[in-house]
Amino acid sequence: MFGPEAAARHAYPALAAAATHVFDLIRESIAACQKEGILLNGTPDEHALFCWSAVHGFASLMVERQVAMLHLPPADPETLSELIVLRIFTGLAANPAYQ
Repeated sequence: MFGPEAAARHAYPALAAAATHVFDLIRESIAACQKEGILLNGTPDEHALFCWSAVHGFASLMVERQVAMLHLPPADPETLSELIVLRIFTGLAANPAYQ
């Protein structure tokens, strides 16, 4: 959806709408978590870009088989995905020392 193959999203309105919808869902989820005090202050747009970038980067590395070349302990893609998402939220977790 976000790879270079889809760079001309304007030529595919449904793809552009889906991409925007995914980003909106991330942003809305972040805003809701901020309202509950779970995530750091800051704009939901900035946090959504951070999350999207991390997940997109991980997905690209998996698709390009770059992760396999690192010779990490064996883990299935689902476990690695969960690790990435956990690290995203650990990095965004509210911490009074950094506010």
